[in-house]
Amino acid sequence: SIVEGSPLRPEQKAGIIEEGGDEYEVSRWIELLNPKKGCTVRARYKDSWYAGQAAVTEMRSGEGLAGFIGTVPEAPFIRNELKRLLKYADINAPLAAPADVNISVRKGNGRTLIFCLNPNSTPRKITLPSGGDMKDLIRGVKMQGELELAPLDVALLIQE
Repeated sequence: SIVEGSPLRPEQKAGIIEEGGDEYEVSRWIELLNPKKGCTVRARYKDSWYAGQAAVTEMRSGEGLAGFIGTVPEAPFIRNELKRLLKYADINAPLAAPADVNISVRKGNGRTLIFCLNPNSTPRKITLPSGGDMKDLIRGVKMQGELELAPLDVALLIQE
């Protein structure tokens, strides 16, 4: 439960420290959390009068997991949390692609289609999965290894 909430001034910096020792800046808002029985504290505030108070908590139930982030952490914290949660849920990226390339998967009728979109003004490379040819349905060509998407380009892939 939330014990107390407080805004941070735009120039005010605060931080959290994870149980493993990694530290991150937070901004805009802090909520002091009162973890219930069975709840794990993943990070605590490290500054000011609220130092040591719970900032990030999670609770497992059966095969599920619920978390609460009581502040606005910097991007590296969010990225690490998302990676951790995806690993926990056994969710893997369909292709190895840069973060600024959009990859979408659609499944149906026994087929898997992979849409690749490069919204950037420079080319991007995507690593294709090993163990089979992919076909770009737009270009009508088979490919292996890497796919280079030109600026503002799209590919529609299917595994053959």
